[in-house]
Amino acid sequence: MSDPTAGGAATEPVRVRRMTDRQEGQRLPQIVRRGSTSSVRYRRAMMLLASAGGNRVPVIAQLVQADEDTVRDVIHRFNARHPDVLAAHRRERARTRSEKGVRWGGRPMKVA
Repeated sequence: MSDPTAGGAATEPVRVRRMTDRQEGQRLPQIVRRGSTSSVRYRRAMMLLASAGGNRVPVIAQLVQADEDTVRDVIHRFNARHPDVLAAHRRERARTRSEKGVRWGGRPMKVA
């Protein structure tokens, strides 16, 4: 098996896309400052903020004690998301739930 770092063109370092100020730019630091009930959410927010701060994948992986591939996956997933698309998905799910008469927890709504 050949070594990918042995020669040839170097790949571009993985970086997080520019965050939207209103949603992501405020939400991620809030998760890190306050902590979160989910350790996964906290670690992902740390990875994204570190990447936005200019740190490279190996440094971020050492910071959050994760595998470098995990850090790359988190950054790639974040870059693939767009806030408008996510909001549209949430609205669509809410619309289908209300049409079915189902609450968030999956229980049917009471019809009085």
